[in-house]
Amino acid sequence: MSVTAVCNGCNRSYNVSEKLYGKRVKCKQCGTSFQVPMPAGGAASAVAIPSYASSPYTRAPQRRATELDSASKWWLYGHGIAFGLPVLLLVVGKVFPSVALPGVMLGTLVGFVMLIWGNVGILLTAGRESAICVLLCLFVPFYSVYYIITRFDDVKFYLARSVGGLALVLFAAMTVPTK
Repeated sequence: MSVTAVCNGCNRSYNVSEKLYGKRVKCKQCGTSFQVPMPAGGAASAVAIPSYASSPYTRAPQRRATELDSASKWWLYGHGIAFGLPVLLLVVGKVFPSVALPGVMLGTLVGFVMLIWGNVGILLTAGRESAICVLLCLFVPFYSVYYIITRFDDVKFYLARSVGGLALVLFAAMTVPTK
């Protein structure tokens, strides 16, 4: 016994055997995946119920809390210390002026290192795509902004490192002792 299944994408109908009842199949014409219906009440032909899983109004599945592996934890701790120590020295330098200058120097140094490290990471990501993307990022004004916006998922950590480094440099520049 066979059943008629209709593709949700292009409305092409297929006669499928009973071994595919209830399973998902892919349309040969448009590539849309749809479920083969079960025969209703012994009827020889049935129409597939449309799947709304790809609708923007369906609820996203809940994410489970994931545990970080040890390398990710140390990476996170290292960045926390790299940004936190200069900021701590800069804040303490407001109270104790003798600590202000080392705090400014350390904050500026760490900020520039993070800023350069983030920008090099963005260029390396562009280099994995093509050498032309690297040249465009280097020499065409605002192409790097376009590249970051269009490939945000690939460069978001490098961008965060660059912005954090810039913020650290600016914070260190604002806390320079004036005596």
